[in-house]
Amino acid sequence: MREHGVPMDFYSWHRYSDKIEDFTIDAKRHRELLDKYGYTETESILNEWNYVVGWEGKTWKKSLIEMNSVKGAAFCAAVMAQCQKSSADMLMYYDARIQSSMNNLFDRNTLEPKKGYYPVKLWGEMLKMGAECKTECDIPDIYAASAVGNGKSVTMIAYYSADDRAVTRSFKIDFGKNEKDRLYSIFTLDEDKDFELTETCASDNGEFFITMKPNTVIAIR
Repeated sequence: MREHGVPMDFYSWHRYSDKIEDFTIDAKRHRELLDKYGYTETESILNEWNYVVGWEGKTWKKSLIEMNSVKGAAFCAAVMAQCQKSSADMLMYYDARIQSSMNNLFDRNTLEPKKGYYPVKLWGEMLKMGAECKTECDIPDIYAASAVGNGKSVTMIAYYSADDRAVTRSFKIDFGKNEKDRLYSIFTLDEDKDFELTETCASDNGEFFITMKPNTVIAIR
């Protein structure tokens, strides 16, 4: 294509895994490939992705069970947060067809939201706020993204681990030394809650501590 001067508006690729780093590694690899051949303006689109441990036998059964659980929802939140920092331009979750076994968004019988629906809904809320706030995290298995707008902020934090032996973790949230001390509302997505208000934290010089169970997601407002 490069040799014949063929333009390319977008370039699509797929990734299925239970490891978050596989998605960001692939995003980097595809971006470098496009840039190498001069397609620096071509959009890199991950247009199929989901949680998959393996494609056969017990691993495929495990994939379907966990994909359709709160663990699958935490995985989705983690992928979105990390790929927001990657060179991928767009992500398309596979999929939202009602009868699909890979759909963790809506129940096929009642059409009611499943656990995976809520991180996507939260992401839409963050998108409408209009601006991303730089968010950094140095804790393994903790993934975060933040949005700001109209005097409000939302931070989404996912604790996702492929390790079935993962344990509860406590860590510090730091909104910066210049941040005024204020109350933050914590909304939790877990086995029993769908981003319901679970606690209110008062910051001290922009800092406070939270505790999260494995494979859960919180929204801080």
